[in-house]
Amino acid sequence: MLLGLTPRAEAMCPLCKAKAESSVGQNREQAKGLNAGIMYLLVMPYVLAGAIGYWWYTNQRRRKQLADDVYE
Repeated sequence: MLLGLTPRAEAMCPLCKAKAESSVGQNREQAKGLNAGIMYLLVMPYVLAGAIGYWWYTNQRRRKQLADDVYE
């Protein structure tokens, strides 16, 4: 299913590039918005992975502490 969507994804790259290049000489708001969107897409997976990792770590510590309290 994803292979069928590939041509559309590749078609957007030249469009974004052309839009960014055209906005460099003019108002830079569009280029800033494009860069902010790229940074958002770059950072969000790391934030989600970090949040899940922190949640998992705290739950493991809590389980270990409860297990230690039971056996004491």
